[in-house]
Amino acid sequence: MAQNTCAVPFTTFCPWGQYVTDPYECPDPPRNGYEFDETFAKTKALPLMAAAYSTNPQACLTNALGGAQLKRQLNVHCDSSATDTCSGFTAVSTSDQAIIVSFRGTSAQWQLVLEGADSIFKAKQPFVAGGSVDAYFYSAFYALWNAGMKDDLLTLKAAHPSYQLWVTGHSLGGAMASLCAAVAIKLNMWTANQVRMVTFGQPRTGDTEYAKAHDSLLYYGYRVVHAHDIVPHIPTKIIGNLFDSFYHHRYEVWYDNPMTAGSSYQLCTRPDDDSCSNAQDHTSISDHLNYYDTDIYSYGIAGCQ
Repeated sequence: MAQNTCAVPFTTFCPWGQYVTDPYECPDPPRNGYEFDETFAKTKALPLMAAAYSTNPQACLTNALGGAQLKRQLNVHCDSSATDTCSGFTAVSTSDQAIIVSFRGTSAQWQLVLEGADSIFKAKQPFVAGGSVDAYFYSAFYALWNAGMKDDLLTLKAAHPSYQLWVTGHSLGGAMASLCAAVAIKLNMWTANQVRMVTFGQPRTGDTEYAKAHDSLLYYGYRVVHAHDIVPHIPTKIIGNLFDSFYHHRYEVWYDNPMTAGSSYQLCTRPDDDSCSNAQDHTSISDHLNYYDTDIYSYGIAGCQ
């Protein structure tokens, strides 16, 4: 691992603790033609992600995406709390030739507690795209999917069969975006080359088998992580991946800086890569709430202006 390379077993000396037993752990760069596009992340995915925090996503669609049109925003109860909801919206951009789905992040501190509790005390749920995923994220995603999101996407797809699918979300919304992108391809709603997924501050969503399935399905899937953001490191990954631990899929894009204009980033080519944000302390709520030098909640509420 120190050399960031893989070799045939027994032909290359590896220091103890510096080898992997599963080829999936090997570095694997993005496919040609599907490399990370920072401009897309900043100018498209970021405002779409922030728009999900607003009760009027159309304002962001108008101001930041040249008049993309909202199809519908959905709000559903997604946990045992009497007030907390999960939310997402669908839209279409004719100028970008894209159908859009964006998922809102955590709406209350109590929701974060519930997410963690589900990961500790509830079994994972087998997922249609492969592997198993956190029970809370599973329930939250399907609450929206079955409330009309799937039908809205099918309607938009029928009207615009050649359009790409763009999927994004922040925090809890990032986990749901991960599930949505995988499902859309698995169910043959879109082909892998038509889907673009960018998440921000996404928590670990499923087990290793889910990570493998996700990476086998998506060509363009990136998890943007800001410096010491705490959320990408929950639920906890157990060392050695024992007990069917939670595990990130590729590809982490890590900014170990304030994410101001011109900031550099590290593209991490191993799943749940310990040479990226995992190697740092991760205790910052502030980093979780700010991406690309933007307070995402305030930005979304203000109509992305």
